[in-house]
Amino acid sequence: MKVVVPSQFETGYIFSPKEIQEATTPEYRAFLKEAGYVDLKKTPNLFIANHLLRADDRVAREANRAGIKIDYTGSVNNINQENALALVHCLGGRVLTSNFMYGLFIPNLRLLAEQGDLEAKATLEEMTDMAEFLEDLITDGNKVKIGNGQKDLKFVKKDGYFTSSDLNEFGYPNAVRSQGEFRYWCPSAAENVVVRGRGSGLGLFCGWVPSVSDGGIGVRRAKFFS
Repeated sequence: MKVVVPSQFETGYIFSPKEIQEATTPEYRAFLKEAGYVDLKKTPNLFIANHLLRADDRVAREANRAGIKIDYTGSVNNINQENALALVHCLGGRVLTSNFMYGLFIPNLRLLAEQGDLEAKATLEEMTDMAEFLEDLITDGNKVKIGNGQKDLKFVKKDGYFTSSDLNEFGYPNAVRSQGEFRYWCPSAAENVVVRGRGSGLGLFCGWVPSVSDGGIGVRRAKFFS
């Protein structure tokens, strides 16, 4: 007898083309295609892992081939955004953009959790314990880079809170308030990586520098498929 346990690359959440269309604008989808991030006409479905990437044998092999140093116990952390994205790409996946994180993944997770879904609750609990890198890179405080594409974007230049209704098409708040669903930290340097924060607010950190690595920041594998 053989016991088969689903791997971390097969366990997670699947979003349909309709759900993705509702969470994105035509302009955003066109940008993602031109940037080489994803062509949603060819691969319209999205798989998102239920856990942050863990250092199993496959991950260790790919990290070694790419010359990326990782800890070999628990979640993959203590690497910077560049290496985190590279490792996920080596594993045939993508890292979520801010829009997919805040406009699609988190709202649906919370809805499932409110309906009593235990897996969604477990995923949210892990997210409150550990942050994760997103795909986005902010330059000059007014441009966002995703894949090979870059777009001028107006970022709020002060810290605060925002709700889902405040998001623009790229997944950033158009305005901040004194209270809200998510905490926001504005860009603070010439070049900033974007991090989904931990804690109950799952804040949006836009002020991390590219070289940052931390034991509390991991990375999640997602994959678009036909």
